[in-house]
Amino acid sequence: MLNDKQKLALELWAKALESGKYKQGCGLLKQVAGDSIFGANLYCCMGVASEIMGLPNKLVKNAGHWPEGKAFAFSYEGLREPATSMPGAQWFQDTYGMSWWWMHKLSSANDVRKATFDELAAVVRKFAASDGKWAPHTAREMIAEAKLK
Repeated sequence: MLNDKQKLALELWAKALESGKYKQGCGLLKQVAGDSIFGANLYCCMGVASEIMGLPNKLVKNAGHWPEGKAFAFSYEGLREPATSMPGAQWFQDTYGMSWWWMHKLSSANDVRKATFDELAAVVRKFAASDGKWAPHTAREMIAEAKLK
């Protein structure tokens, strides 16, 4: 079950995705303007989530979601998640009530399925409305089910 802080964080995240303030990119949590051919900061949906809730450390500049196939690209000085070995996973679960599985599905929907930020906002809201119990099998299913009202 989600607590009130997590429900609020999920709603803030959905609103941020829909706001138009963040330009969508893929493969990176955040690509800084100077390193982007688009001349603007680009964000994955997960990068937006970390940015709006003030990840306790800085985002790894231009780091991918799964560098070397092992770690989520949140930079955490000294913090480790023994259950998943993915730095940042525990912060994400504590903040949003979503497990590493959701981290993977959302980044896959953003990067592989090319879901829009509006579609991903619908996913975040559906997860919140289910009190954290909704668990679609694939990123494709996740987007399709979130579109159903």
